[in-house]
Amino acid sequence: MTTGAALRDSGVADVLAADTAVHRDFAPLIREAVEVVGADGAHFTSDDIRAWLELTYPDRRPHHANVYGGTLQRLADARRLVPVGYRPSTRPGARHRIVRVWRAP
Repeated sequence: MTTGAALRDSGVADVLAADTAVHRDFAPLIREAVEVVGADGAHFTSDDIRAWLELTYPDRRPHHANVYGGTLQRLADARRLVPVGYRPSTRPGARHRIVRVWRAP
C-alpha cells in the first residue's frame, strides 16, 4: 500500500528530476530566492519566492509550477527550512489556496 507521503515524495522527485534538464534548471534560482527572501529569519511563502524571482529574473520560468513547492519541501527535508504555519495565497491565480509559511532555522 502506497502512503500519501510516498506518493508526494515520488511526485516531488519526478518534478525536480525534470528540472535538471539543461534548458530548465530553475531550482537553484529558488534556493537563491530563499536565501534573500528568508534572510534574518523572515517568514515567507512560495508566493514571496515567486514574486522575487519574477522581479529578479523576468525572463526565466520553471518548466512546471510544482518546482516551487518541491524545492521548498526538499529544503525542509534537509532541515534548511522550518514550516511555521499556513495562510491563503495572495496570487490571484491561486484563488486563495492555502500555502505553507516557512522560515530558515
